[in-house]
Amino acid sequence: MFDWFELFNLTEFEETELVSKTLTVNLEGYGNAEILITKGNVTSIVYDDVMLPINFDDQNPYQFEGYAVYLDEEDYVWLGIETEDE
Repeated sequence: MFDWFELFNLTEFEETELVSKTLTVNLEGYGNAEILITKGNVTSIVYDDVMLPINFDDQNPYQFEGYAVYLDEEDYVWLGIETEDE
């Protein structure tokens, strides 16, 4: 199970000429966080020193080390933070 937080629109970011951008977001219940968006072979986000490539190897959501990144049908990117089962 994950808590999900909407971050940005992927299409809008990829239309910029930026290679990377840092977002400061409020993750309700977790506080403020800095998210790095970066372009390479694929666009990725970095949160808590974990790189999460968007739709990597057609895995959507892509999960790694307790975090996930999800691209929805409207091209919005979401960060997932794994929660304890209740």
